[in-house]
Amino acid sequence: MAAPVVLGLSATERQLVYAVHRGDDAPGELAAIGRIQLNVDVEAAIMRRDPESYKWVVAAVDRLLTEHQATRIRIVVPARSECWASVTKLVHDQIEERDAVIGTLMAGLPRKQIQVVWHDMAQRDHRMLVLRDRSLIEGYRQLAELAPESEWCSEFEAVGGWVARTGIKSGVLAIGCHESHLVVTSHTLGKLRGATWFGYEDPTDLPYLWTEAAGTTGWMAGVHDRIVLYGNHSWHLVNRLRPVLDRKADLMRLEELHIMEVASPETTFNFPLDEAFTAVQLAVGG
Repeated sequence: MAAPVVLGLSATERQLVYAVHRGDDAPGELAAIGRIQLNVDVEAAIMRRDPESYKWVVAAVDRLLTEHQATRIRIVVPARSECWASVTKLVHDQIEERDAVIGTLMAGLPRKQIQVVWHDMAQRDHRMLVLRDRSLIEGYRQLAELAPESEWCSEFEAVGGWVARTGIKSGVLAIGCHESHLVVTSHTLGKLRGATWFGYEDPTDLPYLWTEAAGTTGWMAGVHDRIVLYGNHSWHLVNRLRPVLDRKADLMRLEELHIMEVASPETTFNFPLDEAFTAVQLAVGG
């Protein structure tokens, strides 16, 4: 049986970012990395499935599958369409408690409309709960089904894949910098310590919002040896965030192939590579 050709995808604003890994290649070797500019809001088009805009996204993905003969899609579901919560194992193991938490977090939605995913965490007595409204991710499901095999992933899974693949055991804080929200993920000893996201309207508010979030989420203010930023707004948000981040930690943008510990025949790109970080990680199996 031929090894799968994996297409990693992420959507942001008017861009569809992709990376391709051929199963016969070395684990960190990428056949292609790129960005497709569309005249529609890609994320909104997928979420709303408006026929006039969604068709352009479908056509772009279909073209990528054909061009690269991809057999598997791994696509990032935007954090803003998910609910994340750290839940004790005691709650997880008791059906009534578990259903009560899900019902509270997704109030008003019928249980059959809620997709539930669990992830292990560094704290063995806790698990990460991911909840999705199936109606909101239907567009992602339909895109994924364009390929014979498919998987949609939370953004913190892409970060976790990078941590696992690179073998980093020290404390890592990763910050996904997007147009109107940040995704924050913490790992310790290679395991997920916590993940959250929060929105903002004005970038000048970020130091205040970060401090406020860290005050209620202890791991954000914890000790990290390395702080990494990625996403299409990391280049200008890094200076907004620098004053509230741990000054003792190494701070860097994931903007080069060697930093992400991947390789590609192409070495020059017409866009910042930190925009492709999540797509790259999903393509190489992270």
